[in-house]
Amino acid sequence: MRIIFMLIFATALALIAGVAWACSCPYWRSASDQLGFADVAFVGQAISSTTGRDGYVVTEFNVSRTLKGAHHDVQRITHAPGSWGATCGIDFVQSRDVLVLAKRQGIRMSTSACATPRFAQGDFERAAAR
Repeated sequence: MRIIFMLIFATALALIAGVAWACSCPYWRSASDQLGFADVAFVGQAISSTTGRDGYVVTEFNVSRTLKGAHHDVQRITHAPGSWGATCGIDFVQSRDVLVLAKRQGIRMSTSACATPRFAQGDFERAAAR
């Protein structure tokens, strides 16, 4: 009986620890460091979001300014929904300017809560100008 209790306790502890560590974001010392991690950085407005069969969301942005990477008038960024907090999910409010930092993953561009800008937009603009 004691062994069964220990196994249940160990399993529960492993599950809790797994959730707690699932979304562990890096510490960025500067906007330059965070921008260096991104393949693309732009300012734009979310115009639509579509959830795929896999549960991931593709948000389409009208891009007004590109800070890093090739400029495209429209960018499609894949991300986990905000309700998936343990997987660093993020949601975007439509019709509001936002700075987006994204990484290339295969043929897609993706982002997460960990890529949310941690510094003022002006800091990223100065870092991009260097």
